[in-house]
Amino acid sequence: MFRYHILRFIKHPVRCGAVLLLWIGMLRWVLTDTFFSTDFQGAINLTLPVLPYIFLVFLAVSYECFYDLKRHRLEDLICIGRTNRFRVQIYDGILLLLLNLVTSGLVYAYHNWFYIHRGIYNQHLQIYTLRLVLIYVFLPTLLAIVIGWAISNIQNRLYALSAVLLSFYLFDSSFLNLLLALSKSNYSIWKFGTLFSLFFQSECGALRDCHYLLTAENVHIYRILFFLFLMLTCVVYCGVRRKIWAFFPFGISMVMLALFFMPTGAVYNFSHFMSAFDSAVHDQIYYDEDEQHALDDAKAEANRKDFQVTAYDVDVRMTDILNLSVTITLDCTDLPEYQFTLYHLYHIEKIQDDSGKDLPYERESDYVLVQNPTADLQKVTITYSGDSQYFYATSQGMILPANFEYLPVAGWHKVFVSNWDGIAEITFSRELLPQKARFSVDLRLRGSYPVYSNLMVKRLGKQDGYYHWMIQGESDGLTLIGNPYLEQRKIDGVNVIYSVLDESYAPTEQNLSLYRELFSELEDAGHSLRGKTFIVSPEDNNGNWCVGENHIVGIPLDREYIMEYYQNHTLYIPMTPETAPNGMSIKELSDWKEREEKNEESQDDTVIQ
Repeated sequence: MFRYHILRFIKHPVRCGAVLLLWIGMLRWVLTDTFFSTDFQGAINLTLPVLPYIFLVFLAVSYECFYDLKRHRLEDLICIGRTNRFRVQIYDGILLLLLNLVTSGLVYAYHNWFYIHRGIYNQHLQIYTLRLVLIYVFLPTLLAIVIGWAISNIQNRLYALSAVLLSFYLFDSSFLNLLLALSKSNYSIWKFGTLFSLFFQSECGALRDCHYLLTAENVHIYRILFFLFLMLTCVVYCGVRRKIWAFFPFGISMVMLALFFMPTGAVYNFSHFMSAFDSAVHDQIYYDEDEQHALDDAKAEANRKDFQVTAYDVDVRMTDILNLSVTITLDCTDLPEYQFTLYHLYHIEKIQDDSGKDLPYERESDYVLVQNPTADLQKVTITYSGDSQYFYATSQGMILPANFEYLPVAGWHKVFVSNWDGIAEITFSRELLPQKARFSVDLRLRGSYPVYSNLMVKRLGKQDGYYHWMIQGESDGLTLIGNPYLEQRKIDGVNVIYSVLDESYAPTEQNLSLYRELFSELEDAGHSLRGKTFIVSPEDNNGNWCVGENHIVGIPLDREYIMEYYQNHTLYIPMTPETAPNGMSIKELSDWKEREEKNEESQDDTVIQ
């Protein structure tokens, strides 16, 4: 019975030829120098050029299979022992599913071939690649099969072929870029555009999550399942007599759509396409606005150093977004108001005193002003949730460095600094707490990945569906990092935490000398890191570095900056004609200095008045 479907597929020259041509084309691509000369930047990057072609071929072949079956006479179905056309279509679907498995298996084999050729083959990379192939190759191809099945119900051949081409266009980069062009400042349109990002393309860099694809996995699965069950709704409605059965897949598709549009910490990098929601430039665009820059300057000027935080008691619940309740112990209890800095995308739900009473507060961007109606305020509890476009924290992975204001910091400080501040960099502030504080963190994760920190970490097991961790200690900042591919290693007495997938900076044999040179140079200068922690920033976060009392977050190539910090406490590269970024001319630098002088003069006039 199933043999009949296989023979019918093989005897059809278009269907069989298209799949064979796809496999041959993939093999030819693998055997070219381009494949083996590709710089390794993550497993998914190797298949970026072929993903759209796999989708298109299976979309067309699926349509041809199911459309051809509809032309069969009842006598043909009786000959193979079937009188129910819908059940016969299921057999064709199973055959296409097997071809999808073979294609995904070839992609997986090609990746392993590449790893062996580059000498980076290991078990972690194998498991990681298998997961990526299943999520980013197998699932989209399965969707292509179901879309072709649904389109085969269109009676008019011309309309049906047009629907095939339109379906491919909806998921192609040209349509995606059209939507992104309309969404530079509109989050709703941007979010709607991401619904169609089934596969990635290296030419446009559309919706590539460069942080090991960890944060976007759940969202990608939601979008695939939405379209999959939506197309199954059409298939069931057209293929069975009891139309009410179609409501079951339709209901599931609506649930997946709701999950997709829920707040998420998924991080996207549009690479060659400027967008306000790109992980790399989102904060730069936000903080470079004239109004925001003026606000940052005004708040930093109004900053008071009336109090400090002596302890943080943090309750963290991490799903697809970050949920925190932070109890802050104050060293000065009788001030009329307290200033705090908290990253603006974290939305405050409530602020309470140590007795549980709500405290009045005002918030403007990153700056929070809490009123104190009592004479003695020992502690402040701030409950908030949200996500960052750059420093992510989800059920798949997280990186929350100590210099990022994901915890409320005493006083008003600039979260982000740029050329406007007289430095030759565009980066998050590298300042940590002015004095050590006690940290006690109760961390509950939906994900099962390991968690590391610059403080003592203890895993407590699984409770109520969450993986429970406890982090405790004293420091001038708290860094949290986690994903399934992290390991730690002692190098010359320094605890190095890194990802095994990071070929560029993992302390392998070829990179080990970078770490030993850095640690030796610091020790010779009287700044030994023995007994301390060096956390290697994940890919695309390694532009951010900070130096703390008991740890460093960065990469070994930051040696020059780290040494400069220890010797002169220099946090940023000053703006000069030589260090001006992005090819800034002498005239532009002169204009910038002139603006600064005018600002200083206006401030002096204000003081005199």
